[in-house]
Amino acid sequence: MHKLLPALVGLGVLASGVGLANADWNATPAPDLTAVPISTTYETPLTLSRDAGVSRDAAVVEIRTVTRLADVPFPITNQPDAALPSGQTKILTAGVAGKATETWIQRFTDGVITGEVRISSTITVAPQAQIVAVGTKATPKPSATPTATPTKAATTAKATAAPPPPKTTTAQAPPPIATTPAGDTCGASYYYTGTTTANGEAFNPDGLTAASKTLRFNTMVKVTNLANGKSVVVRINDRGPYVTGRCLDLARGAFSQIASLSTGVIMVSWQVV
Repeated sequence: MHKLLPALVGLGVLASGVGLANADWNATPAPDLTAVPISTTYETPLTLSRDAGVSRDAAVVEIRTVTRLADVPFPITNQPDAALPSGQTKILTAGVAGKATETWIQRFTDGVITGEVRISSTITVAPQAQIVAVGTKATPKPSATPTATPTKAATTAKATAAPPPPKTTTAQAPPPIATTPAGDTCGASYYYTGTTTANGEAFNPDGLTAASKTLRFNTMVKVTNLANGKSVVVRINDRGPYVTGRCLDLARGAFSQIASLSTGVIMVSWQVV
C-alpha cells in the first residue's frame, strides 16, 4: 500500500465508497506528517480496478501545519483555616491560567478540512495556582441559662402571694447550618472523534454528553463556564480526559453551548444534578 495511505488513516480520512482492497492509489509520495512543510499540496487521482472504465477525477489534498494558543488551567490548592466556620471557603489567591503553544497538522481535500492531529504542545506561560481557604472552625452550640435557687423567705412569699401570670416562652432559633460548596472547579475541553464510548454506546460528537475519570456512567452533571456564566447539563458516558488540570471532556455539541469551539479549554464549575 502506498506510503500516503497510513498518513491519511492517521488523520481519520479515507475516500468514501471505495474498498481499500480494490482501490488503486496513484499518488505522489507524502513525507512523514511530523515533517510536512506548511501548505504542501498533493494531487491524488483515484482509479477503481474492480469496475472497468469507472474512474474519479483527481482530488487536491493539502497538508498544513498550524500553531494555536491554548489556555492551560490553573491548579487549585486547598488549605485548612481554623478561623473560618466549617463548610465555608474563601479564595486567598486567585488562580491565573497559563498559555501553551500547540502544533497541529491539518488535511484539506478540495479546500475543505477533513482531519487534524495535534502533534505537540509547549507551555509558554506557566499557570499560577489558586489558593482556597477551607473552614474547620466548629459552630458552637447554645448554652442553657443557669437558674438561681430561691431562698426560704422568697419561697414563703411566693406561697402567700397571688400566682404570677403564665410566662410567655419565645422559641429560640436554631443555630445556622453551615453550607458546603457543591461540585468543584477545573479545566474542561472538548472532543469530537471516536466511534464508541467507554460505556459501549455509539459516540455522538454533537450530543450533550461528557467524559470523566471518576464519575459514574449516566451521572447528570451541570457544567458552568466561569468566564460567561453559561451552563449546560451533560450525561457521563465516557472516560477521560487524561490531561493534568482537566476533569471533564465535553462532546463538541455540549461545549459549543457554553463556549466557542476555538477556545479549546475553559475553566468551569460542575455540580451533580
